[in-house]
Amino acid sequence: MYQLSPMYPLNRQQLGTFKKQPQPYGRFFLACVTATLLLGLFGGIALCATRVHEIERMHAAAARV
Repeated sequence: MYQLSPMYPLNRQQLGTFKKQPQPYGRFFLACVTATLLLGLFGGIALCATRVHEIERMHAAAARV
């Protein structure tokens, strides 16, 4: 005959078995999202800087004429 254990805790020591376990990929996902946002930010800054340089070059060329 088999003894079946109940699904609810019978004493105080068994209460810890129902705690929610942390997700293992939470920190990794957050690091990936942060890295992607930073790379996007740096890319946007580089594009804006290139565009500002081109505008300044066009203004300098127009001033020479």
